[in-house]
Amino acid sequence: MRFLPSVFVFAAAVLAAPCAVDAAPPVEYAARHILVSYRGAERSTQTRTETQARVLADKARAELDAGKTFAEVSHAYSDDNVSDKAGGFLGLFAANGMDPLFSAAVIGAKEGEVVGPIRSNFGFHVIQRLSRATAVEMLAADRAVVRVALFAWKGATRSRESRSKETALDDASRAITALAATPDFTKLPAEIGAMPMLAPDWAETTMRHGFVKPSLATIGAAAFALKEGAISTKPIETEFGWVIIGRGRYFRCYIAHLVVLHKDAPNGAGQGVKRNKAEAKVRCGEALAKLKADPASWVKVVGEYSEESDAAAREGMLPVPVEPGAQFPPEFIEAAGKMAPGATSELVETDLGWHILRRLN
Repeated sequence: MRFLPSVFVFAAAVLAAPCAVDAAPPVEYAARHILVSYRGAERSTQTRTETQARVLADKARAELDAGKTFAEVSHAYSDDNVSDKAGGFLGLFAANGMDPLFSAAVIGAKEGEVVGPIRSNFGFHVIQRLSRATAVEMLAADRAVVRVALFAWKGATRSRESRSKETALDDASRAITALAATPDFTKLPAEIGAMPMLAPDWAETTMRHGFVKPSLATIGAAAFALKEGAISTKPIETEFGWVIIGRGRYFRCYIAHLVVLHKDAPNGAGQGVKRNKAEAKVRCGEALAKLKADPASWVKVVGEYSEESDAAAREGMLPVPVEPGAQFPPEFIEAAGKMAPGATSELVETDLGWHILRRLN
């Protein structure tokens, strides 16, 4: 059973239109806010006047100053229902990704400082700027990175299985024993009939507090109860079958990379390329040898070897962050997550070809 498409939409992200930036992570900002909107403000459904909204925004700021938590005040006043699920937290964003007046207020604040109310096109905001490190910690606390093994039985929701519920439970229990010895879902014995759930091919996926579908509530609760690196100690019963959950580590980083394509790439990314898979590996190995001999040669080597669109102009940098559950091949995400900031990887194979990664932050 699969709940997502079986192919990652990676080529569209990597072999995309040019994006002229330096090979350094983009400047990101982090904040949480309380939004009090009014009639006529952008996307507002409120009937209160602008004056009434300002009075409420002032009250929200006063309650923060008096010692109430940001989440408490957000729940009481904020009209941003999405960020309010995370206590007003907006995550990490580029300056041009927000209303200009909002961004100016964030940029002008010190990390940890509360400012406002300030007015934007959306209403009045009370804002706290956060550090990037704090934001990543909050993102991690709000997300459970998981692999889920499903053991369906005859009659379970969406099941095509013929085994009984009792047999499925026995198989799930055997899987827990196998994972205790080798905590790798991809190595589960084929005969126990474990199927990847939520993401294809045992890739990790990410669940968020407040955004878990009702049908997956049991799985979500169990996932958030696990510590990072832990695996379920007993099968969990759901409407879809017995499940076993492994919780991974959340991370978020920017990556620069080079890729050498080959004609055997299963998703067609290497269309028109004459070299085969082995030849592509040799060529990518040549690039890695040059980087090891001269780590400062990254820009030159990317320009010489990478077959990503406009790689030289972007110095190989991907325009979006890499994090668990993002639409990159699982091998790419796994390699990025194991790297230290500033490190360069060995060769990484994906369904595009062979890569070398450099983690930027």
